[in-house]
Amino acid sequence: NEHARLAGVSEFVSFKVENVFDENVWNSLNHVTHLVFNPPYGVRMGKKNYVKNLYSHIFARAYDIGITNVAILATKRKMTIELAENAGYKISGIYPFIYGGITANIISFLYA
Repeated sequence: NEHARLAGVSEFVSFKVENVFDENVWNSLNHVTHLVFNPPYGVRMGKKNYVKNLYSHIFARAYDIGITNVAILATKRKMTIELAENAGYKISGIYPFIYGGITANIISFLYA
């Protein structure tokens, strides 16, 4: 990614587009300590039950394999926090911003 290169961190990060419901994806992350999720706009803004299922799965699987830091771009702030806490994470930071007239948040969590 060009931004990572410009920031001088490209050797420390990798960017992937993956299906988080594919167990092979999670099996390949056994050495990872930090995950950042930016679900597609249509998913973040989608039906509440689908978003809830997606985020629950992300937090549960990340916790199961020992990922200590998870950050996610979310428009459904309260629900995202609740799902993360249910999986065993606690908030480490909330960074709200407005993009295209919609309030969104980057919410970071630590393994509780």
